[in-house]
Amino acid sequence: MAATSSTAHASLAVGVLSPAHLVFTVLAALAPLTLVVAVVPLHFMTGGAAVPGAFLLAGVIMLLFATTLLQLRESLPRADSLREVIAAGLGSGVGAGAGMLALLAYNALQVSVYGALGVYGSAAIAHYGGDVSWWIIAWVALLVVTWLGLRSIQTSSRVLVLILLAEIGILCWLGAALVPGTMGSGELGEIFNPRHFSSAVAPMFTLVFGAFMGFEATLVFARETRGGRRGIRRATIFSLAFIALFYAGLTTLVTATIGHDRIAAQAALETEYLVLALFWLYTPNWLAQAMQWFLAGSAFAALLALHNIAVRYFHTLAEAGLLPSLLASTSRNHRAPWVASLLQSGVAASVLAVVLLADIDPYLGLLLWGSALGLATMVLLWALCAIACARFAWRQHGRRALPLVLQATLCGIAFSAIVGLTVTDFAGLTGAGPLVNGALLGSAALAYLLGVWQARKQRLLSPAAAPEPAGVA
Repeated sequence: MAATSSTAHASLAVGVLSPAHLVFTVLAALAPLTLVVAVVPLHFMTGGAAVPGAFLLAGVIMLLFATTLLQLRESLPRADSLREVIAAGLGSGVGAGAGMLALLAYNALQVSVYGALGVYGSAAIAHYGGDVSWWIIAWVALLVVTWLGLRSIQTSSRVLVLILLAEIGILCWLGAALVPGTMGSGELGEIFNPRHFSSAVAPMFTLVFGAFMGFEATLVFARETRGGRRGIRRATIFSLAFIALFYAGLTTLVTATIGHDRIAAQAALETEYLVLALFWLYTPNWLAQAMQWFLAGSAFAALLALHNIAVRYFHTLAEAGLLPSLLASTSRNHRAPWVASLLQSGVAASVLAVVLLADIDPYLGLLLWGSALGLATMVLLWALCAIACARFAWRQHGRRALPLVLQATLCGIAFSAIVGLTVTDFAGLTGAGPLVNGALLGSAALAYLLGVWQARKQRLLSPAAAPEPAGVA
């Protein structure tokens, strides 16, 4: 069933991305501007002044996880995704289930962003007196993303670099404008007081860890990136460190500007406009007026980055024999996985059609439901991977690997706690009723079971072709 690389166009282009372009792809998938404007107020609403410290704490845990993952990856002949690492520690069945979960997560995240892009784009046009429905903008974006997805990965990376630099520049502009007002106020010293952390802010960590989703895409693009494993390691560590420090720094300035004792209440009152108001107050009017356009650009960059990640998962799973081998095909000119790219766009088009026909709200429905499903499944994957890393390290190296085992176990406990919080408050993340929430969580269960079934069928049909990885009993 697995596609082979011996055919003329079955493999991806090798070494065409620089580690820097890989970092841009990972960060673009997070849509920094959209996250700060639309999601960070939710962080403040649930966590108050604890948010900056939470980003630093989450960053430490993610860096521990990443270093463990990267170190154990050296022992595997090939690990282009979390699936291979999970399979090495927990068996091919669990690994296959995890691969399907990752595929579902990235498709859910990617399709959900069409809702944000449609809303932001429609609002930007309305600001100038136009009237274009959100779904028209979403369908146009779908066509553009599909076209870019069929071309070389360098083409997409160049687009992502330009948009991401604009996003980071705008946020740095806001941060620099907030600095003078925070100097000498005493707020900076108060913000990192441990007393801000309590059981009441626990749900905040679900959203904070969500800001790191997609960091493991560095593994997905490994074959297409120059610099070998060393380049992947540097890109991964830099991406995580940047996310933690950048968001911690920016949320510190926002908290200090509004006041550590008022930030939670203010976020609850003005959730949608909390950060936008700061742009109006502290940056030039033209920048604030153009914010809807910048938000639309941020959403488009996330769409393109997430599309490419999802497509690579289709390609990798097809190579492993868990999906039809046709999905592993690459084009002659661009060496892009064109069949997988068209399929991913087909999935997005189908969901958009259902959303439109069912008159589902693009923001409160499509965006929230898809992002909640993506968040829940991704953190579950991290938990499985951390457990797999601990088990694999112990089986391979015994007591010599005890520090690594403890490090992976600590991350596994943290991620498991976040999974518990996410599932417990899933209705709070989606804003939907039991029927929708049950369907979303049920789709994750079905995806996992499909992967396990495919792995079992593969072993039955060709036992020699799918041995259990080393280190698995």
